[in-house]
Amino acid sequence: MSMIFIQHRFDYPVFIDKKDDINRINNFPKAMQYQCFLLDSDNKVLMIGNPLINTRIWELYKTKIAYDKKIETHINTSAIIDKVEYDYGTIQKGSTNRAVFTITNTGKNVLVITRVSTSCGCTNVTYDKQPIIPGEMATIHIELTPDETGSLRKTIVVYSNVSESPMKLTLIGTVIE
Repeated sequence: MSMIFIQHRFDYPVFIDKKDDINRINNFPKAMQYQCFLLDSDNKVLMIGNPLINTRIWELYKTKIAYDKKIETHINTSAIIDKVEYDYGTIQKGSTNRAVFTITNTGKNVLVITRVSTSCGCTNVTYDKQPIIPGEMATIHIELTPDETGSLRKTIVVYSNVSESPMKLTLIGTVIE
């Protein structure tokens, strides 16, 4: 845990309740993303959410801590994707077609995919939301169920803390009846 704080240059006081005493007193929700919170100097809860799981919460925490001071709020890294285009060839309208893209963290900082958007509702994307440490890989799984015939060209946009973000992936092919 302390390595993550060092990597993100987080040098503010942190209390980790290893015995779970605070939870017994307050009965916090069981979901992991709600078991982390930011307190003010009077121990009033300012924000709830785990900044290690969600980069938007991480940015909000740093902004709240810094108040209006200018601080570095985005630690970039670099990454490569095994391919930027996937050719389905000829596929059937209404069929479910899968593709997998592999992203490798080639930088010196943790890689966090913040969100992935698609160009249509016929595409479903799943990916691991955990940070990817330098040298490690993660996969982005795509399921495409085309609802129209003809030439296919769909775009998947991957937002992350990579310097070249967003990264664009393309799905191509021909859809037949």
